[in-house]
Amino acid sequence: MELTGNIFDSESTTSIAHCISADFNMSRGIALQMRRKFGQVDQLRKEQKSVTDVAVIQSEQRTIFYLLTKEHHWQKSTYQAIYSCLQKLKELCMQLKITSLACPRIGSEADGLQWEIIRNKKNEFVPGNSSWHSLEFLRKIRHSRKW
Repeated sequence: MELTGNIFDSESTTSIAHCISADFNMSRGIALQMRRKFGQVDQLRKEQKSVTDVAVIQSEQRTIFYLLTKEHHWQKSTYQAIYSCLQKLKELCMQLKITSLACPRIGSEADGLQWEIIRNKKNEFVPGNSSWHSLEFLRKIRHSRKW
């Protein structure tokens, strides 16, 4: 399912996943908004994750997934790194019994990848259990300046 809206307007129990660099710079776009809203960057760094890993924090009722798709913030993600992260995200969602997850159009903004290619492959990464309610990929994110 694809929706248009602000990812932060999703239900307070909806988990969020998005792509960042393994240096946890998070200085632009949705990554900057995520850093401002959820913080815990020091905790993320302590996990000592690397490219293609998924870092996780808990913020109130939400689980926040950080897909590490490149080493440094100035680099571009690759399809393979995104696919590897999505596979790990699928496993984590099944393990943590996540039933609702919102994502921006990963890889298609700052990284310049074609969303159609990622979208066509994303169904392989949606958990096959019956408790999975929705994976929302937002078509357009309204950036909020509240934080």
